[in-house]
Amino acid sequence: MSRALVASVGRLGGVNHPGDVKNVQELLNQVPVGAGGPPVPLDPDMKCGPKTIDAIQKFQLFHFGWNGTDGRVDPDGQTLRKLNQFENGAFRRPLPVTTSTMMRCPHLGTVTVTPSFGTVFIGTPLLKPTDKSVITGCKNPSPCVAVRWMTSAPVLDHSSVGQCLNAAGVAQGQVVFLS
Repeated sequence: MSRALVASVGRLGGVNHPGDVKNVQELLNQVPVGAGGPPVPLDPDMKCGPKTIDAIQKFQLFHFGWNGTDGRVDPDGQTLRKLNQFENGAFRRPLPVTTSTMMRCPHLGTVTVTPSFGTVFIGTPLLKPTDKSVITGCKNPSPCVAVRWMTSAPVLDHSSVGQCLNAAGVAQGQVVFLS
């Protein structure tokens, strides 16, 4: 089902009703980075701040070029129609990996990631490929002890590939996301 707006969201005349802003933030969060979505998911806080406006503009630039980039989502405009294509299941952004995401190595070891200072998604720190990842309790004869993330994205999501490594740095399989 397509979402509707009562009034415009964004800059240059955006009314920015909190419910409309939340709808736009949630729609933008469903857009994959490779399709013009924000590199870090927006916090759907109902406030149309610089991150939301930037995400609107980047989405518009990706889909409509410079002439269609005004930083505003109008109730009957092309930006809302395009965002609703993502809402309607044409595309789904993978879930972000946070400190509450449960992960295991293929041999049932627990993957723990220590986040560095950084971005937060709905009150929970997002994990980055550069954060320290350790594995404990691996049942493999050559136990997995660490993870090397195979991505250049700024944050991890459930499509990220992590290679579980033994103490010698040899790959033992991929990280499995449980939640």
